[in-house]
Amino acid sequence: MEIKALTFFGCSCGEVGEENFENTKNAAKALAESGRTIANGGGPGIMLAATLGAKEGQYKGPECSLLL
Repeated sequence: MEIKALTFFGCSCGEVGEENFENTKNAAKALAESGRTIANGGGPGIMLAATLGAKEGQYKGPECSLLL
């Protein structure tokens, strides 16, 4: 079975430069480069890292924004 999409959820306390933030960003970048769909809750911290990594990996999948 091929995995086509992955979701990143995590705490909001991660910041640029911290090990977990950078590891998440690099993982999301590699997955986006391989054509996988990257999803997350859109929050700060780890979810921001996933978003930035996907953008660096030239992610071209669907995007959704909710204004509450």
